Amino acid sequence: MDIAAITALIGGVKTASELAKAIKDSGSTLEQAEVKLKLADLISTLADVRLEAAGVQQELLAAKEQIRSLESAAKQRAALVWKQPCYWLPRDGDASIEEPYCQPCHDNDKRLARLHHDNKGAFTCMVCKSSFRTEARVASDSEAFKAANARRRATRTSMY
Repeated sequence: MDIAAITALIGGVKTASELAKAIKDSGSTLEQAEVKLKLADLISTLADVRLEAAGVQQELLAAKEQIRSLESAAKQRAALVWKQPCYWLPRDGDASIEEPYCQPCHDNDKRLARLHHDNKGAFTCMVCKSSFRTEARVASDSEAFKAANARRRATRTSMY
């Protein structure tokens, strides 16, 4: 909120009050012409005051919206939890269901990019194209790799 705008608004109200008081106190015909002139000044000043008030009101609304946005971001940041290999955030309306979010996107760009997963511990970010695996998935893949190598070696040795 601009201090100059508030000062102008207060000054406009003061001028309008002084003009209204002068109109009330006038009495003669010559003064009636002056009253009409002062009335025109009063109307002009009141219009200026309304414009200033509207500007201040818009600034207040913008500030309130920014506060709401910052509060929402702060709540979201507080709810964000790191669990290897990504960030997790409770789904709106159901805290028992968590959704995974990309760690590089959040740490580098402060962006929440939801990860796609195969329900077996592998996650992929469609924004930065990073892939993640849980420790259980790494162990499972390692066992599968070892088993495939053992089968391949067995096949090779049986061929010779």
